[in-house]
Amino acid sequence: MVATDHGLGFRPLYQQAIDLVRRKIADGEWPAGSVLPAETRLAQDFGVSVGTVRKALQHLVDERLVERRQGVGTFVAQVTAERSLFRFFKLMDRSGARVMPDNREIGRAVGPASAEERSKLDLRARSRVIRVDRLRLVAGNPVMTDQVVLPCARFPGLDRQSTALPTTLYDYFEARFGVKVLRVAEALSAIEADDQSAETLGVAVGTPLLQIDRTTYSFDDVPVEWRLSRLRTDEIRYLSELG
Repeated sequence: MVATDHGLGFRPLYQQAIDLVRRKIADGEWPAGSVLPAETRLAQDFGVSVGTVRKALQHLVDERLVERRQGVGTFVAQVTAERSLFRFFKLMDRSGARVMPDNREIGRAVGPASAEERSKLDLRARSRVIRVDRLRLVAGNPVMTDQVVLPCARFPGLDRQSTALPTTLYDYFEARFGVKVLRVAEALSAIEADDQSAETLGVAVGTPLLQIDRTTYSFDDVPVEWRLSRLRTDEIRYLSELG
């Protein structure tokens, strides 16, 4: 039941309705691909108006967490490779077309999380992480390096997996581990290629690169991935979308 007290310290009713829908999805009560109850039923269950439910669902549609199908109903969105590419992968060529580079895994290690990794992923002392180094290529040419850091506890068994991770990860996280990505936060900075980046990307030391520091969040703003990428920008652009 949603609280109906509008006093100080209470979130707006539509925000509380959003939280309830997210929680039911996170708990698996409404799995990916399932249809949500009708708006009138949700309004009754949550103790709010149909208008409040409609506003909450529209917010979740905008987040791409649910999707409306005309004449059918509202469904929990399924993260596919195509949807993951559109929402989270932001590389473009000079023409402005989205680019999905080939992926080559070049290193993997498992060990205790560093202080920075614990901070980024909100981990306790002695937590273990998986570090996966990947090289992205377009037409056979290296364009970006990734180091993906994942908490072992969140992805059980991945530390023993010998096969390479797929190119798009968020659909894989959901299908294999039940980890549904809600949002990402990124910090972009201009850096110069160090010795290792220069060798891996085939550029001169000191070449300008774009560094993308990404933290990926599941429900309740729980961080599930930290990714540090370094991108050549001579042929590839990084798309930033607002609103």
